[in-house]
Amino acid sequence: MSLNIGIVGATGYVGEELASIVESREDLSLAFVSSFSHEGKEYKEVYSKTNSKLVLQPIDQMPDNLDYVFFCDQT
Repeated sequence: MSLNIGIVGATGYVGEELASIVESREDLSLAFVSSFSHEGKEYKEVYSKTNSKLVLQPIDQMPDNLDYVFFCDQT
């Protein structure tokens, strides 16, 4: 069973590094990514190192099924 992880600020340096760590682990699943400046784009368009097919969503679209959410500064 893997834990569902959400990242707010997924297009900043810390968010991208965290996404890389989450995707490298079998016990974690990247389930939500958010970005104010890139909302509506596929995450892999902004962060080419990801295998994710997730679309960057506004924070108010965060699903209820996340086990953990990380808030990362985009500056």
